[in-house]
Amino acid sequence: MKHINIFYISSSSFPSRRANAVHVMNMCKALNNLNYRVTLFIRSEGEHCINFISDNYEINPKLTNIIETMPLLKRGTELFIALKALIRYLSLNTSEKNSILIISRNLFAAFFLSLFHKQKLIYETHILETGTIRKLIQKILLKKNNIKIVVISQALKKILLSNYNLNNSNIKVYHDAAFDGGSPLTHDVKIIKRKNFFSNFKKDSNFSYYVGYFGHLYPGRGIEIIQKLAEKKSDILFLVFGGQDEDILKYKKANKLSNLKFMGHLPSKDVKFAMSIMDILLMPYQKSVSVSLKSVNTASWMSPIKMFEYMSVGTPIISSDLEVLREVLVDRHNSLLVKPEDVNEWLIALNLLTKDKNLAKRLGSNAYKDFVEKYTWEIRAKKMILDITN
Repeated sequence: MKHINIFYISSSSFPSRRANAVHVMNMCKALNNLNYRVTLFIRSEGEHCINFISDNYEINPKLTNIIETMPLLKRGTELFIALKALIRYLSLNTSEKNSILIISRNLFAAFFLSLFHKQKLIYETHILETGTIRKLIQKILLKKNNIKIVVISQALKKILLSNYNLNNSNIKVYHDAAFDGGSPLTHDVKIIKRKNFFSNFKKDSNFSYYVGYFGHLYPGRGIEIIQKLAEKKSDILFLVFGGQDEDILKYKKANKLSNLKFMGHLPSKDVKFAMSIMDILLMPYQKSVSVSLKSVNTASWMSPIKMFEYMSVGTPIISSDLEVLREVLVDRHNSLLVKPEDVNEWLIALNLLTKDKNLAKRLGSNAYKDFVEKYTWEIRAKKMILDITN
């Protein structure tokens, strides 16, 4: 099935650091890696959009055709993207239409194209829609026979089935993923690479342990937990990577701790390397987790890309013990799970990993093994293609 064309329709904006944009580009890259040609529909926020994508994501330009839609109004761009995808589809001849595979993270595009496309198509959703029209369309999509639904967690599947009173459906669960960067670094190699990396950033390299957090600084991400741990463990350097510029500035100004550093945004190409040279990685999600839309709480159904990136570098993970994360993480097997808000439990887990090197190594190794077997982007993309073609 080499070189079959894929319409991949998103509503993500670029340039952007948001998780939905990262997800879309990683899926596009995975499809390229499987030798598929992708026509990618996105929202463009400016003339530097394509350069931003080229600089930050390793998609294959020979296999990817990016169709930009500029926002005409504050709202409605998702609909305009959908209409552009529909018009482009209708312009194809019959044989071209028959060779197109459609994957849509755009609600309206999934609905419109399902009316004309004779084969199955995939509608991927990461949320329970709100608003009368959006909920109605989502319910229709869940019931259409020629649509395969993809969600990111068993929890979200249950929420959709319950809210729309469905007993059975075509919903498939494919968690988020990461790319395989190769075998985890040994401790000695990690120390050497870390010294080189932090000499470039002129950061202190004399701490006994490096503990990292990667991600946004939105409410519910557990930054306050990291701050309290830093207060209690002065011999450990806590490094926080990521966040929007305004949030980074706010935390930097308020920070008084010498062993807590807000490193700011890293280029995508450097993120996995920085994760790999940490001794421990933290995932302190709270029971209410915000995304870029701060009124949306994703704690009950999320599948964080960060979790799989952590697993992909084989660094031991301490994570909040949330039910949805237990779909992937297993306490004392591939992570340590602790109560989200209990600083004392976080401290105990941190002390355990710094004192028991064998446990730390085993957790990291098991996480990497689980990742390679189940959670690469290529594995995810293959499963989705099988859903459309079978």
